[in-house]
Amino acid sequence: MMPLNYEDWRYVPEHYKEQLWNHIQYKYEIPIQCQKHVRQQISGIWRAFKKELKKETIKKYGCLENSQPDDRVPADQWRDLVAIWTSAKKKAKMKQKQSELPPELRDNSDEEDNIYREACGEEGHGRVRGIGLGVSPKDMELTKTDLAVKRKLKDAKDMLTLEFEKKMEAQLAERERKWQEEMKAQQESTQAEMKAQQESTQAMMAMLNTMKSEMDRLTQASIKGNSQSSAQLGED
Repeated sequence: MMPLNYEDWRYVPEHYKEQLWNHIQYKYEIPIQCQKHVRQQISGIWRAFKKELKKETIKKYGCLENSQPDDRVPADQWRDLVAIWTSAKKKAKMKQKQSELPPELRDNSDEEDNIYREACGEEGHGRVRGIGLGVSPKDMELTKTDLAVKRKLKDAKDMLTLEFEKKMEAQLAERERKWQEEMKAQQESTQAEMKAQQESTQAMMAMLNTMKSEMDRLTQASIKGNSQSSAQLGED
């Protein structure tokens, strides 16, 4: 499991990311060319899980300071994670950044911010209110044109994700097709071997029957010859 006790994905040690990539590549046989895209997806899942975990904790305990460790997170990581969430320095920084937003954006808070503000006071969560995911507080001074470009980049990322999924589906379908062909070839080979063995058995049985007939003929001839010899001796 990736450690959660880091404020930002960029601060997570590289060896954790490399270990997870190696595991995913080994399990799903993903081409090395997809490593960058897969890492981006992992970082998104990592952030989304932390966000959902914080949201669930606030709903359950009312305030992060009163929360108990979650079963999905090691105790030592949980302490660090709560410390990050409740950091006074971060609260002050995020509050200042939020105050710099235009009023129409500052007033449009999402559900998580509403819950936290009611329970533990004002706090941001790495996103610009009214704009949504994909734009962080450091981007607050962007112009409308810049924001439009940011949105286009996000759309491009979504398109790449869809293309990646389609590529993986095509690869799985190709593997399934090859497997079916191999199974069919194996069945045909087995049937051919069984047919050859059956023909060989039939040929052997025919040869044995021929030999038996010949032995019977020779036996009858021998008996007949002995009978004639006995009759001739009797006459003499």
